[in-house]
Amino acid sequence: MGIATLIIAVTAGVIATGAYLETRQQTVEARRQAKASEDALELIRQDFIADERPIIWLTNDAPGIALIQPSGQIVWNYYYTNYGKTPANRVRAMPYYAHL
Repeated sequence: MGIATLIIAVTAGVIATGAYLETRQQTVEARRQAKASEDALELIRQDFIADERPIIWLTNDAPGIALIQPSGQIVWNYYYTNYGKTPANRVRAMPYYAHL
């Protein structure tokens, strides 16, 4: 093997090593950017959910007059509405009153 062949082989090895290291560095940077994008997308998703959530609350309408049933049960009307930006799903109202 001649000196010229050896120089060419070493040069090719150095170039290949440099290309490998550059490709590896680009891969690491691409992964870092992908992770940063995923994190940013998750934050945006959480903010969207918090901002768009339904908020169910009583309206400013005065409650109706309480009616006392013959059974002794007290009944009155109250009104509530969704002040949020999206419809509320699977809403349950569980009114409870205890006289202590």
